[in-house]
Amino acid sequence: MTIGWASIWSVDGASVNIARVAMHAFGFSSEQKAIAVHVSRLSAFFRRYYPTISITGPLELLCLLKEVIKVPDGFWLPAPCRSVSVGTADSLLIAPHPTNELERGLGKRVERLEFGRMCANDQLLPLEKISIDSWSESVDSPLSWLEVFTVFKAKHLQDTVTSGRDISVCETWNAGAKSAVGSSWIQYSSVNSVPDGLHLCSEMAQGLQIRKFIGEFRGSVLRKECDIADDEALLFRFSLELQRGRRLVIRPYKVAEGYSMHVSRTLPRSEMMLLTASASEIRKTDYGVVLTFKKNVYPAIRSSLERVGILLQEQQ
Repeated sequence: MTIGWASIWSVDGASVNIARVAMHAFGFSSEQKAIAVHVSRLSAFFRRYYPTISITGPLELLCLLKEVIKVPDGFWLPAPCRSVSVGTADSLLIAPHPTNELERGLGKRVERLEFGRMCANDQLLPLEKISIDSWSESVDSPLSWLEVFTVFKAKHLQDTVTSGRDISVCETWNAGAKSAVGSSWIQYSSVNSVPDGLHLCSEMAQGLQIRKFIGEFRGSVLRKECDIADDEALLFRFSLELQRGRRLVIRPYKVAEGYSMHVSRTLPRSEMMLLTASASEIRKTDYGVVLTFKKNVYPAIRSSLERVGILLQEQQ
């Protein structure tokens, strides 16, 4: 399941660090290797500090950052410790350890962000160093990815029927920029004209979205479809918008410590990872979140967002 802004703002940095404490206490109880821990054991520890909150949210956020790994049957596994360079001087620390344990191991102070941790590059000698692209598994070119992906999915399209179904289509074909606020899902039944080709669609049941799929339209009629995973659907949508000249616009503005930006839409997974790990503050709003980044990490943020076709218009 894709983790979105609603899931992220439902937890706080302190609860996420307590989840790290639980994982560190049980996941490294063997002297030989890291071991998988069942969620019930982690939850029992977590409830000492948060008796009314489930540990699931913090664990899913740590899974997004690749600090822990979700394995079958309710087990969670600590991931290896790594450092991810986000500039010439600083790196993110990706580790299933609580912050004070990282500081003890490194012998240096670790900078606490909203959810992530950061340290100067010259203080990270014991940790494996990896690139942002390797950590986040970002694609080099959304348009190249889209070309290969659509060819693959076209082979799996099956004839379909639409009667009795609540279907929406992601409207990505109108040219022009799209701001970060607002929805572009429209009801299939009310669509006057859908261009021929593949489009991202979703199906609702009792007011809840139950699945996303790729639909092939001919003559404004949905003829064929095939399933698509949530993470693939996000990248597919952004790639289509980039291909069709309908780019998402985000307007960062300068603040005392760096830049802030308002984002209402869930972004592709690689961008969600980087923004969540490197934001010094994440604040909930009525329409998404406001994220603040320090000056030293902002260039990496800008590069990541622009790679998926997002247009950044910086404000003074």
